Amino acid sequence: MAAMATVPSYTPSLWVRMCHALPRLDLTMQMKDNIFVPDSWEYQQTLLVLSSLSAIALVISLLVVLSFLIHYCCCHRGDRSEGSEEEEEDEDGSTGHGYSGKKGGASAVSRGWRWLRVAIGIGFYGNSEANDGMYQLTSSLLTANYTLASIDLLLQTQFLGCSCLSPAP
Repeated sequence: MAAMATVPSYTPSLWVRMCHALPRLDLTMQMKDNIFVPDSWEYQQTLLVLSSLSAIALVISLLVVLSFLIHYCCCHRGDRSEGSEEEEEDEDGSTGHGYSGKKGGASAVSRGWRWLRVAIGIGFYGNSEANDGMYQLTSSLLTANYTLASIDLLLQTQFLGCSCLSPAP
């Protein structure tokens, strides 16, 4: 954050301060300084370790979803192929197949997975909207910077020999 300290009237947000306060480990699991040096190999190692934690969480969640789908497919495959006698028994809910005891009933587990899928969908939508918003903000700031730089260049070329823009003694 030393480079950020040189910008006048800039204070990092709470999120930036919290991220820089996290302890950093390199690939050998040794603690490293919290100094922002993006060209340093040690700093890049700490970023790799931090990003690998999110990748591990993603793999674990995908394995949980995979195990649920395998269990769901295996448990319900036998229900459909055993004949019409069992289908008649399922209508009154006396067989106890599945999670809820009824073939067509919604169980707490299936409702939970439904809400999880909805939450993931909303998360992807929110991430996309945030990405688009940041892109538009960055594009607008670059356009404003270009405009102001052009005005500054124009003023410097117009009044290059003039002493009217020089500060008063």
